Amino acid sequence: MKMVKVSLPDKLAIEVENYVKYGWFTDEEEVIRTSLQEFIRHNRPKLMEQFLKEDIEWALNVKLTFGNCKHTPRRKADPGAVFRLGTKSGVCLLL
Repeated sequence: MKMVKVSLPDKLAIEVENYVKYGWFTDEEEVIRTSLQEFIRHNRPKLMEQFLKEDIEWALNVKLTFGNCKHTPRRKADPGAVFRLGTKSGVCLLL
């Protein structure tokens, strides 16, 4: 298990202490672990959506940039030459 050292503002530290003091959690570490797990659980779908949107935007930009190519390399010895990906889609990618 990885150990992380965290500094908390006084007001937040008092709230954490109160959760332990009144029996909601066994110790401060449990409060922090549970809070972090809930934050990650709550934000995971938003993060995944952001990654998917970025991937789709990238793919659309590639299609727009190389979609009109003639399926032939720009330079014969160029390792980044354009090659055809599928015959019906007409999408070209740098390989």
